[in-house]
Amino acid sequence: IKIQIKEKLFMDKYKIADLRLAVAASFGRPGKRVADIGTDHASLPIFLVGNGVTDSALACDINIGPLNAAKRNIEAAGLSDKINTKLTDGLEGIADFKPEDIYILGMGGELIWRIIENSELPRSEGIRLILQPMTHAHDLRQGLYDNGFNIVDETLTRDRERVYQIVVAEYDGAVRSASQAELWLGKLNIAKGGTELAELASLYASGLEKRIKGYAEAGKTDPETMALYKAFNDIAKNGK
Repeated sequence: IKIQIKEKLFMDKYKIADLRLAVAASFGRPGKRVADIGTDHASLPIFLVGNGVTDSALACDINIGPLNAAKRNIEAAGLSDKINTKLTDGLEGIADFKPEDIYILGMGGELIWRIIENSELPRSEGIRLILQPMTHAHDLRQGLYDNGFNIVDETLTRDRERVYQIVVAEYDGAVRSASQAELWLGKLNIAKGGTELAELASLYASGLEKRIKGYAEAGKTDPETMALYKAFNDIAKNGK
């Protein structure tokens, strides 16, 4: 069910209102057992199971309120026999479920990496991580590359006037390196180019411009910041 430029068709077919979730879901592998970490209202597992992408999912959350809401939504969808819920912190205690596709969506990149780092499960053979950082995507990618995870796919998608990053990673033990621009925007995203990439690069450049002005007012310079600012601007102008 992998999609790239056909997000709208995917949403129409599977009846999901959130494009960010629909695109993240498209990176799942049909028939694989799913764990959704920070499930909130269980929209993702309901979507995946309800449309036959998988027949077994675990909806996890650290807070009882959202998890109770998830249970109600699962029951209302008639999927209680296929979707279980678990009150847990990150990946703690879910190994017995034997998930294969693990989704961690809608959190800061630092938190997502901390969840991955604190568990051996993501390093198990056959595990795929589908990640959607709201902030600090560079910290997430740095953690992945430094600790033996390969980013096998990624994409940018616009939803409700915001560009979101989705990162797909699998563990192979090889340590990798990347430039700062690649950490912020993604090697594969830069290679693909496109309007969302240019938009995000421009946004990041604007943030660095304010920092550079602050340095100038203090009579200071930062060559690394200037180099990253130039890289973002070049990508914003050229689409790569």
